[in-house]
Amino acid sequence: MEIYFLDRNFAVLNTPLDTMVSVVWSLRYYSCGTFTVVFPGCDSAVAEIASAAVYLCDRLHCGRIEYVSVTGDGIELRGRMLECLLSDRLLPRNVTYTGSLTDAVLEAVRDTAGDLPVDIDPEQPIMDTEAAFSGSREPLGEWLYEMLRPYGMSFSVTYDGTAQRGVFRLIRGIDRSFDGDGEAEKAVFSEEFGNIASLTFEKECGNVYNRIYIEGGDGTVVTAENIADGDDIREIYRKAADLKEADFADRDAYLAALSARGLQILREYTPLIRLDCTAEGDAQPRYGTGYGLGDICEIRSDVLGVRAHTQLTGLDIVYENGVEQLYPLFGDEIRDIRRLIDKLNK
Repeated sequence: MEIYFLDRNFAVLNTPLDTMVSVVWSLRYYSCGTFTVVFPGCDSAVAEIASAAVYLCDRLHCGRIEYVSVTGDGIELRGRMLECLLSDRLLPRNVTYTGSLTDAVLEAVRDTAGDLPVDIDPEQPIMDTEAAFSGSREPLGEWLYEMLRPYGMSFSVTYDGTAQRGVFRLIRGIDRSFDGDGEAEKAVFSEEFGNIASLTFEKECGNVYNRIYIEGGDGTVVTAENIADGDDIREIYRKAADLKEADFADRDAYLAALSARGLQILREYTPLIRLDCTAEGDAQPRYGTGYGLGDICEIRSDVLGVRAHTQLTGLDIVYENGVEQLYPLFGDEIRDIRRLIDKLNK
Protein backbone atom coordinates (compact mmCIF):
# COMPACT_ATOMS: atom_id res chain seq x y z
CA MET A 1 0.00 0.00 0.00
CA GLU A 2 1.22 3.49 -0.90
CA ILE A 3 -0.06 6.81 0.43
CA TYR A 4 -0.35 10.07 -1.51
CA PHE A 5 -1.10 13.54 -0.17
CA LEU A 6 -3.29 15.87 -2.24
CA ASP A 7 -3.92 19.61 -2.21
CA ARG A 8 -7.39 21.20 -2.23
CA ASN A 9 -7.53 20.79 -6.02
CA PHE A 10 -6.81 17.04 -5.71
CA ALA A 11 -3.33 17.44 -7.19
CA VAL A 12 -0.71 14.97 -5.87
CA LEU A 13 1.92 16.61 -3.63
CA ASN A 14 4.42 13.79 -3.11
CA THR A 15 6.06 10.67 -4.41
CA PRO A 16 4.35 7.55 -2.98
CA LEU A 17 5.03 6.80 0.69
CA ASP A 18 5.08 3.24 2.04
CA THR A 19 6.59 3.76 5.48
CA MET A 20 3.27 3.71 7.37
CA VAL A 21 3.01 1.40 10.37
CA SER A 22 -0.81 1.50 10.36
CA VAL A 23 -3.59 2.42 7.92
CA VAL A 24 -7.28 1.88 8.73
CA TRP A 25 -10.03 2.66 6.22
CA SER A 26 -13.42 2.35 7.95
CA LEU A 27 -15.98 2.33 5.14
CA ARG A 28 -19.70 2.67 5.92
CA TYR A 29 -22.73 2.28 3.65
CA TYR A 30 -25.26 4.50 5.46
CA SER A 31 -22.88 7.09 6.90
CA CYS A 32 -19.59 8.77 6.10
CA GLY A 33 -16.59 6.54 6.72
CA THR A 34 -13.34 7.49 8.43
CA PHE A 35 -9.62 6.78 8.20
CA THR A 36 -6.51 6.76 10.40
CA VAL A 37 -2.92 6.68 9.12
CA VAL A 38 0.18 6.48 11.33
CA PHE A 39 3.78 7.06 10.24
CA PRO A 40 6.65 6.04 12.54
CA GLY A 41 9.02 8.52 14.15
CA CYS A 42 9.12 12.20 13.35
CA ASP A 43 10.05 12.52 9.68
CA SER A 44 10.16 16.29 9.12
CA ALA A 45 9.48 15.97 5.38
CA VAL A 46 6.37 13.85 5.97
CA ALA A 47 5.23 16.14 8.81
CA GLU A 48 5.55 19.22 6.62
CA ILE A 49 3.63 17.81 3.67
CA ALA A 50 0.98 16.20 5.91
CA SER A 51 0.34 19.54 7.62
CA ALA A 52 -0.10 21.30 4.26
CA ALA A 53 -2.20 18.63 2.52
CA VAL A 54 -6.00 18.63 2.38
CA TYR A 55 -6.67 15.06 1.20
CA LEU A 56 -4.99 11.67 1.54
CA CYS A 57 -5.42 8.61 -0.69
CA ASP A 58 -4.04 5.18 -1.59
CA ARG A 59 -5.46 5.34 -5.14
CA LEU A 60 -8.44 3.17 -4.12
CA HIS A 61 -9.69 5.20 -1.15
CA CYS A 62 -9.55 8.91 -0.47
CA GLY A 63 -10.49 11.12 2.45
CA ARG A 64 -10.19 14.64 3.81
CA ILE A 65 -7.57 15.17 6.52
CA GLU A 66 -9.19 16.67 9.62
CA TYR A 67 -6.63 15.93 12.34
CA VAL A 68 -2.83 15.88 12.35
CA SER A 69 -0.67 14.97 15.37
CA VAL A 70 3.13 15.17 15.20
CA THR A 71 5.17 13.90 18.16
CA GLY A 72 8.57 12.32 18.65
CA ASP A 73 6.91 8.90 18.45
CA GLY A 74 5.16 9.36 15.13
CA ILE A 75 2.74 11.22 12.87
CA GLU A 76 -0.98 10.42 13.06
CA LEU A 77 -3.60 11.63 10.59
CA ARG A 78 -7.34 11.15 10.88
CA GLY A 79 -10.27 12.26 8.77
CA ARG A 80 -13.42 11.34 6.90
CA MET A 81 -14.00 9.84 3.48
CA LEU A 82 -14.88 12.10 0.54
CA GLU A 83 -18.62 11.71 1.15
CA CYS A 84 -18.09 14.35 3.86
CA LEU A 85 -17.83 17.01 1.11
CA LEU A 86 -21.58 16.82 0.56
CA SER A 87 -22.16 17.64 4.23
CA ASP A 88 -20.46 21.01 3.62
CA ARG A 89 -23.53 22.17 1.72
CA LEU A 90 -27.05 22.79 3.04
CA LEU A 91 -30.31 22.11 1.24
CA PRO A 92 -32.33 25.20 0.29
CA ARG A 93 -35.12 26.24 2.62
CA ASN A 94 -38.35 24.22 2.27
CA VAL A 95 -37.39 22.36 -0.90
CA THR A 96 -39.10 19.31 -2.39
CA TYR A 97 -37.66 17.13 -5.14
CA THR A 98 -40.07 14.91 -7.05
CA GLY A 99 -39.91 12.38 -9.86
CA SER A 100 -38.07 9.08 -9.98
CA LEU A 101 -35.81 8.32 -7.04
CA THR A 102 -32.71 8.65 -9.22
CA ASP A 103 -33.80 11.94 -10.80
CA ALA A 104 -34.85 13.50 -7.49
CA VAL A 105 -31.54 12.69 -5.79
CA LEU A 106 -29.39 13.86 -8.71
CA GLU A 107 -31.34 17.12 -8.93
CA ALA A 108 -30.71 17.75 -5.23
CA VAL A 109 -26.97 17.15 -5.71
CA ARG A 110 -26.78 19.47 -8.73
CA ASP A 111 -28.72 22.24 -6.97
CA THR A 112 -26.87 22.05 -3.67
CA ALA A 113 -23.32 20.89 -4.44
CA GLY A 114 -22.72 22.15 -7.96
CA ASP A 115 -19.78 24.29 -6.85
CA LEU A 116 -17.85 21.42 -5.25
CA PRO A 117 -14.96 19.70 -7.12
CA VAL A 118 -17.24 16.69 -7.61
CA ASP A 119 -18.65 15.43 -10.92
CA ILE A 120 -21.78 13.29 -11.25
CA ASP A 121 -21.11 9.94 -12.90
CA PRO A 122 -23.29 9.80 -16.07
CA GLU A 123 -23.89 6.07 -15.49
CA GLN A 124 -26.22 5.75 -12.50
CA PRO A 125 -28.47 2.88 -11.30
CA ILE A 126 -32.01 3.64 -12.42
CA MET A 127 -34.74 3.58 -9.78
CA ASP A 128 -38.13 4.39 -11.32
CA THR A 129 -39.86 4.56 -7.92
CA GLU A 130 -41.72 7.87 -7.76
CA ALA A 131 -40.60 9.93 -4.81
CA ALA A 132 -41.19 13.30 -3.15
CA PHE A 133 -38.26 14.23 -0.94
CA SER A 134 -38.52 17.35 1.19
CA GLY A 135 -35.97 19.08 3.37
CA SER A 136 -34.92 22.44 4.70
CA ARG A 137 -31.45 23.72 5.59
CA GLU A 138 -30.12 20.20 6.26
CA PRO A 139 -26.60 19.02 5.35
CA LEU A 140 -26.91 17.40 1.93
CA GLY A 141 -24.87 14.31 2.86
CA GLU A 142 -26.94 13.38 5.91
CA TRP A 143 -30.17 14.08 3.99
CA LEU A 144 -29.09 11.77 1.15
CA TYR A 145 -28.31 8.91 3.54
CA GLU A 146 -31.70 9.33 5.21
CA MET A 147 -33.64 9.54 1.93
CA LEU A 148 -31.89 6.62 0.20
CA ARG A 149 -31.78 4.21 3.12
CA PRO A 150 -35.44 3.03 2.95
CA TYR A 151 -34.71 1.85 -0.60
CA GLY A 152 -31.55 -0.01 0.39
CA MET A 153 -29.45 2.52 -1.52
CA SER A 154 -26.63 4.88 -0.66
CA PHE A 155 -24.03 7.02 -2.43
CA SER A 156 -20.29 7.33 -2.77
CA VAL A 157 -17.78 10.04 -3.66
CA THR A 158 -14.55 8.56 -5.04
CA TYR A 159 -11.32 10.09 -6.31
CA ASP A 160 -10.54 10.20 -10.04
CA GLY A 161 -6.76 10.66 -10.18
CA THR A 162 -6.74 11.36 -13.92
CA ALA A 163 -9.30 14.16 -13.79
CA GLN A 164 -8.22 15.22 -10.27
CA ARG A 165 -11.88 15.43 -9.26
CA GLY A 166 -14.31 13.65 -7.00
CA VAL A 167 -17.02 11.49 -8.61
CA PHE A 168 -20.54 11.11 -7.16
CA ARG A 169 -22.36 7.81 -7.67
CA LEU A 170 -25.54 6.26 -6.36
CA ILE A 171 -25.00 2.75 -4.97
CA ARG A 172 -27.45 -0.13 -4.99
CA GLY A 173 -26.29 -3.39 -3.46
CA ILE A 174 -26.86 -6.81 -5.04
CA ASP A 175 -29.01 -9.45 -3.35
CA ARG A 176 -26.59 -12.38 -2.95
CA SER A 177 -28.85 -14.45 -0.71
CA PHE A 178 -30.31 -17.70 -2.03
CA ASP A 179 -33.67 -15.97 -2.40
CA GLY A 180 -32.17 -13.09 -4.36
CA ASP A 181 -30.97 -12.50 -7.91
CA GLY A 182 -30.53 -15.92 -9.51
CA GLU A 183 -27.57 -14.75 -11.61
CA ALA A 184 -25.61 -13.15 -8.77
CA GLU A 185 -22.85 -15.04 -6.99
CA LYS A 186 -24.08 -16.14 -3.57
CA ALA A 187 -22.55 -14.95 -0.30
CA VAL A 188 -23.35 -17.09 2.76
CA PHE A 189 -21.84 -16.78 6.23
CA SER A 190 -22.29 -19.53 8.82
CA GLU A 191 -20.48 -21.57 11.46
CA GLU A 192 -20.59 -24.46 9.00
CA PHE A 193 -18.37 -22.57 6.56
CA GLY A 194 -16.09 -21.22 9.28
CA ASN A 195 -16.39 -17.63 8.10
CA ILE A 196 -18.21 -16.03 11.07
CA ALA A 197 -16.16 -14.33 13.77
CA SER A 198 -19.11 -13.09 15.86
CA LEU A 199 -22.89 -12.87 15.62
CA THR A 200 -25.50 -10.91 17.60
CA PHE A 201 -29.28 -10.84 17.09
CA GLU A 202 -31.54 -8.29 18.80
CA LYS A 203 -35.08 -7.03 18.20
CA GLU A 204 -36.88 -4.02 19.75
CA CYS A 205 -40.54 -3.32 18.98
CA GLY A 206 -41.48 -1.00 21.84
CA ASN A 207 -41.35 2.30 19.97
CA VAL A 208 -43.16 1.53 16.72
CA TYR A 209 -45.70 3.72 14.88
CA ASN A 210 -47.23 3.12 11.46
CA ARG A 211 -49.73 5.99 11.02
CA ILE A 212 -48.93 9.68 11.43
CA TYR A 213 -51.01 12.84 11.42
CA ILE A 214 -48.67 15.60 10.22
CA GLU A 215 -49.72 19.24 10.59
CA GLY A 216 -48.24 21.94 8.39
CA GLY A 217 -47.47 25.52 9.37
CA ASP A 218 -50.92 26.73 8.26
CA GLY A 219 -52.88 24.07 10.18
CA THR A 220 -53.38 21.64 7.28
CA VAL A 221 -53.28 18.04 8.51
CA VAL A 222 -52.28 15.12 6.28
CA THR A 223 -52.39 11.43 7.20
CA ALA A 224 -49.53 9.16 6.11
CA GLU A 225 -49.14 5.50 6.97
CA ASN A 226 -47.06 2.41 6.41
CA ILE A 227 -49.29 -0.44 7.59
CA ALA A 228 -48.81 -4.04 6.48
CA ASP A 229 -51.58 -6.66 6.53
CA GLY A 230 -52.11 -7.91 10.06
CA ASP A 231 -50.30 -5.01 11.75
CA ASP A 232 -51.85 -3.33 14.76
CA ILE A 233 -52.38 0.37 14.08
CA ARG A 234 -50.18 2.67 16.16
CA GLU A 235 -50.74 6.38 15.64
CA ILE A 236 -48.60 9.45 16.24
CA TYR A 237 -49.04 13.20 15.71
CA ARG A 238 -46.31 15.63 14.70
CA LYS A 239 -46.03 19.26 13.56
CA ALA A 240 -44.07 20.44 10.53
CA ALA A 241 -44.24 24.18 11.17
CA ASP A 242 -41.55 24.87 8.56
CA LEU A 243 -43.80 23.62 5.74
CA LYS A 244 -46.34 26.21 4.51
CA GLU A 245 -48.48 26.16 1.36
CA ALA A 246 -47.20 29.62 0.33
CA ASP A 247 -43.72 28.17 -0.16
CA PHE A 248 -44.84 25.64 -2.80
CA ALA A 249 -45.90 25.89 -6.44
CA ASP A 250 -49.42 24.59 -5.72
CA ARG A 251 -51.45 22.79 -3.07
CA ASP A 252 -50.74 19.33 -4.47
CA ALA A 253 -47.00 19.92 -4.08
CA TYR A 254 -47.58 21.15 -0.51
CA LEU A 255 -49.66 18.10 0.44
CA ALA A 256 -47.06 15.79 -1.15
CA ALA A 257 -44.33 17.46 0.93
CA LEU A 258 -46.36 17.01 4.13
CA SER A 259 -46.96 13.35 3.31
CA ALA A 260 -43.26 12.80 2.53
CA ARG A 261 -42.30 14.43 5.84
CA GLY A 262 -44.75 12.16 7.66
CA LEU A 263 -43.32 9.01 6.08
CA GLN A 264 -39.84 10.26 6.85
CA ILE A 265 -40.76 10.58 10.53
CA LEU A 266 -42.40 7.15 10.58
CA ARG A 267 -39.14 5.59 9.41
CA GLU A 268 -37.66 6.64 12.75
CA TYR A 269 -40.14 4.37 14.54
CA THR A 270 -39.96 1.07 12.67
CA PRO A 271 -39.05 -2.14 14.54
CA LEU A 272 -35.38 -2.31 15.40
CA ILE A 273 -33.91 -5.57 14.16
CA ARG A 274 -30.19 -5.91 14.62
CA LEU A 275 -28.28 -8.80 13.12
CA ASP A 276 -24.61 -7.93 13.46
CA CYS A 277 -22.28 -10.45 11.89
CA THR A 278 -18.53 -9.94 11.73
CA ALA A 279 -16.92 -12.12 9.08
CA GLU A 280 -13.47 -13.65 9.12
CA GLY A 281 -11.44 -11.41 6.81
CA ASP A 282 -9.38 -14.22 5.23
CA ALA A 283 -12.26 -16.64 4.57
CA GLN A 284 -14.45 -17.16 1.52
CA PRO A 285 -16.33 -15.38 0.05
CA ARG A 286 -13.85 -12.58 -0.56
CA TYR A 287 -14.80 -8.92 -0.32
CA GLY A 288 -14.60 -7.12 -3.65
CA THR A 289 -15.14 -10.27 -5.72
CA GLY A 290 -17.72 -12.36 -3.83
CA TYR A 291 -19.64 -9.45 -2.29
CA GLY A 292 -19.42 -5.68 -1.81
CA LEU A 293 -20.62 -2.82 0.36
CA GLY A 294 -24.42 -2.66 0.36
CA ASP A 295 -24.92 -6.25 -0.85
CA ILE A 296 -27.51 -8.51 0.80
CA CYS A 297 -25.86 -11.65 2.18
CA GLU A 298 -27.25 -14.73 3.91
CA ILE A 299 -26.43 -15.39 7.56
CA ARG A 300 -27.03 -18.84 9.07
CA SER A 301 -26.43 -19.86 12.65
CA ASP A 302 -27.46 -23.20 14.13
CA VAL A 303 -26.24 -21.94 17.52
CA LEU A 304 -28.70 -19.00 17.57
CA GLY A 305 -31.32 -20.68 15.40
CA VAL A 306 -31.10 -17.80 12.92
CA ARG A 307 -31.36 -17.76 9.16
CA ALA A 308 -31.66 -14.25 7.81
CA HIS A 309 -30.66 -11.91 5.05
CA THR A 310 -28.66 -8.86 6.08
CA GLN A 311 -26.79 -6.09 4.36
CA LEU A 312 -23.08 -5.41 4.37
CA THR A 313 -23.13 -1.97 6.02
CA GLY A 314 -19.46 -1.55 6.89
CA LEU A 315 -15.95 -2.69 6.14
CA ASP A 316 -12.74 -2.03 8.07
CA ILE A 317 -9.60 -2.38 5.96
CA VAL A 318 -6.66 -2.64 8.36
CA TYR A 319 -3.06 -2.47 7.15
CA GLU A 320 -0.40 -2.95 9.83
CA ASN A 321 3.29 -3.71 9.41
CA GLY A 322 2.88 -4.83 5.82
CA VAL A 323 -0.15 -7.08 6.41
CA GLU A 324 -3.67 -6.21 5.22
CA GLN A 325 -6.81 -7.63 6.86
CA LEU A 326 -10.48 -7.06 5.95
CA TYR A 327 -13.22 -6.99 8.61
CA PRO A 328 -16.71 -6.96 7.04
CA LEU A 329 -19.57 -5.76 9.26
CA PHE A 330 -23.19 -6.75 8.66
CA GLY A 331 -26.40 -5.25 10.00
CA ASP A 332 -27.39 -1.93 11.54
CA GLU A 333 -25.92 -0.10 14.46
CA ILE A 334 -28.20 -0.28 17.51
CA ARG A 335 -30.34 2.83 17.50
CA ASP A 336 -30.17 4.94 20.65
CA ILE A 337 -33.47 4.11 22.40
CA ARG A 338 -33.18 7.16 24.65
CA ARG A 339 -33.07 9.40 21.59
CA LEU A 340 -36.31 7.84 20.37
CA ILE A 341 -37.95 8.31 23.75
CA ASP A 342 -36.92 11.97 23.76
CA LYS A 343 -38.58 12.42 20.37
CA LEU A 344 -41.79 10.78 21.55
CA ASN A 345 -42.01 13.19 24.47
CA LYS A 346 -41.70 16.33 22.32
